Amino acid sequence: MREICDLKVLKEGAKELQEVSTPWDFKNDDPNVLSNLILSMKNTMRIEGGIGLAAPQVGVNKRLFVIEVRPNDRYGNLPSIPFEVFINPVILKFERRTSDFEEGCLSVDNFRIIINRPRGLWVRWQDQTGRFFRQKLTGVRARVFQHEYDHLEGILISDYLI
Repeated sequence: MREICDLKVLKEGAKELQEVSTPWDFKNDDPNVLSNLILSMKNTMRIEGGIGLAAPQVGVNKRLFVIEVRPNDRYGNLPSIPFEVFINPVILKFERRTSDFEEGCLSVDNFRIIINRPRGLWVRWQDQTGRFFRQKLTGVRARVFQHEYDHLEGILISDYLI
């Protein structure tokens, strides 16, 4: 088994960032690879100062992302969110109310853009063991979820300029 440790965040222009990701297959994909990938993504996200990181950003075409909001220079005083893993996430429904927020991205250097997104959404996902969850997300958690979900669909924040 190949151990994943040092991950490089791909930058805008990399073809891997423009592809729609494939689901994680809990029956056939190696659970040890998943565990190593999650740990490596967590470490990479922290080192890079991000609050979320999707597998496509590190060259892995799978529907997986991690979120963790801790105090950092990049985002200021956002409410803390403990480390979470979202595998095979699905957006079930969007709240009608929206809000603007200035977003940045580890894959798009020196660029921030105000994006209008739903304030809340109902989602379903799996954890590392394959167990399903269903929940309404709001606030910063909903915002970061949507940003990372975009990566699974091959969308970057710079695509919102079009």
